[in-house]
Amino acid sequence: MVLPLAVVIGGLAGGGRLHMGGSDGLLLFFLGTLLEVNLSQLFLLAATRPAGLAVVWSSVGVGRRLGSTVRGGRLVTFRSLPLILCYACVVVTERAEQGLRLWRATVLAVLAELAVAAALILSGGAAAPLGWGMATWSVLFGVIKPGTVTSRAWTLFRLPFGGRVSDLAEWAHDPVSLAAARALAAGRIDVMRAALAGAEPSRRPQRRAMEAALALAEGRYDDAARESWALRTELESRRLRLDALRTFAATLACAMEAGHWAPQDALPRFNAAMAELRDEQGPQLRVNGLAALAALFEGNPSQAEKKAAYAVRMAPDSSTLTEAHLTRAAAQSALGRHDAARASLAKAAALAPGLRRVAVVAAVISGTPVRVPAG
Repeated sequence: MVLPLAVVIGGLAGGGRLHMGGSDGLLLFFLGTLLEVNLSQLFLLAATRPAGLAVVWSSVGVGRRLGSTVRGGRLVTFRSLPLILCYACVVVTERAEQGLRLWRATVLAVLAELAVAAALILSGGAAAPLGWGMATWSVLFGVIKPGTVTSRAWTLFRLPFGGRVSDLAEWAHDPVSLAAARALAAGRIDVMRAALAGAEPSRRPQRRAMEAALALAEGRYDDAARESWALRTELESRRLRLDALRTFAATLACAMEAGHWAPQDALPRFNAAMAELRDEQGPQLRVNGLAALAALFEGNPSQAEKKAAYAVRMAPDSSTLTEAHLTRAAAQSALGRHDAARASLAKAAALAPGLRRVAVVAAVISGTPVRVPAG
C-alpha cells in the first residue's frame, strides 16, 4: 500500500494537482485519505443489512481504550483518538443470494465514495487535494488483497467473475454463531453458552469456531484444541485457518498455565503455532495478548507484563481485554507484585464472570507457580 500511495502522490505533485496558489496541498491530500476511511466505514455500517452483513462489535475512535458499553447485545468501545469516528467488526451472515447482495452493496458504496471525491476535485481550490486523497485511497483499497475472500477487491472483481460464492459459506454466521460471537466479544460467557446450548447441532465452520472458543473459556482444553486444530486443517480460507490457529495456540497456553498439559508436551506445538502466527499476524498478537502469553512461557515475566499492559490499552473487545488482564496478573505475580496482580485479576473477573482462566490465575496468585520452563 505504501509504494502505490507514494507513486500516486508523486504523480499528482508532479502534475501540480497538490498545489493551490503556491501553497502545498499534501496535508489536505492526507486529510482526504482520512476522510475516505471514515466515509467507507459509514457506508459499510449503512449497508450491513442489504449487504447481508452484521456488526459484532464497534469502536468509536481509535487508539487507547477509554471504556465500553453493551447496546443491543453488541459491544461498543470508546477510544482516545477521534481520527476514525466509528469502526466496526462486521461478519457475513447466511442470507439468500448472499454473493449478489455483497457485490451490489460494495459497488454502490464505491460509486458513492468516488462521486464525493469527484465533486471535491471539480470544486477546485482547497477541496481538490481532499478529493484526490479520497479517490486515491478508495481505488487502492479496492485493489489490494484480491485473493482474500470478503476483501473489497475480491468482492468487486473475483466474486462476479469466477469467484466461488461457496467460498462465503466458510465465513457465514448463522443466527446462533452471530449471537455467540457478540456475547464473546462482550465477555458474556453465560450468554454465549446459552446461545450455543439452545441450538440444534451444526457443523458450519463459524458455529464450530464459537464452540471451540466456548470450550476454551470453560476450561475444556481437550475439546477446544481438537476443534480448533480440525478447523485449522479443514478450512480453505487462509485468514480463517489463522483464526483457528490462534484459538489453538491460546488453548495450549491456557492448558499449560492450568497444569492440564505439561510444558514439555505442549510447548513445542505452542511455539510452532506462534511462529506461524508471527509471520502472518505479528501486529495482531500484540493487541490480542498472545505475544504477552508467549513471553510468559519464554520465562520473561517482565516482558510479558509490558506486552500485556499494551494489550489492555488496545484490546479490541472485552474478551481480549479480560485475557490481557489475566496475563498481566500472572506476570505481575511472577514478578512478586502481588497487590498489582490481585488488582488485575479483579478487573478480569468483573469483565468476564464465568471464565475458567480467572480461577486458574487466582490459584497462581495465591501460590501455585506459573509453569514456565527454565531458559
